Amino acid sequence: NLKKLIREFEKFLIGEKNASKNTVFAYLNDLNQFESFLKETGHASKNSEISVALIDRLAIRSFMSRLYEKSHSGASMNRKLSTLSSFFKFLCREGYIKNNIVKTIPKPKKINKLPSHLSVDEMFRLLGLPDADSFSGARDRAILEVFYGTGIRISELVGLSLNDLKLSQRNVKVVGKGNKERLLP
Repeated sequence: NLKKLIREFEKFLIGEKNASKNTVFAYLNDLNQFESFLKETGHASKNSEISVALIDRLAIRSFMSRLYEKSHSGASMNRKLSTLSSFFKFLCREGYIKNNIVKTIPKPKKINKLPSHLSVDEMFRLLGLPDADSFSGARDRAILEVFYGTGIRISELVGLSLNDLKLSQRNVKVVGKGNKERLLP
């Protein structure tokens, strides 16, 4: 059944792909959403049990259409389609199905919109908010300065330690996605 195959895929992601917790969580979330859609609509069902062999292009296109109706962004829809493609590639490799039908589904157009940002004045106001005379205020100001000055991700900022600061070289060592390290001024 589909639940069992999703569990096998999870083991594959963790054991063979060495995927991060966040990646595994996102993949499983997407697959559970797809499974719920199949149950709700009756796609690929035989005796109220979902059969992966019965999942066809129509089921996947209907799922993508549902996402579009619920105003998912192109990027979000592409990620879900990518999840399905990885899952079906796994199913082919393991011999559960013959073809990865997801490869035949066109990717939704991704609309590139500019991220919202603070103006220079707004940023200076934000930097001035913490009370520099208190420990927590000085700490908060330092956090905001590093975040603003380096452009690192919030998850990278949270993972910083004093050992990552190279004050004499005026840089910081950051561990990013996929445990990749980089130095930032």
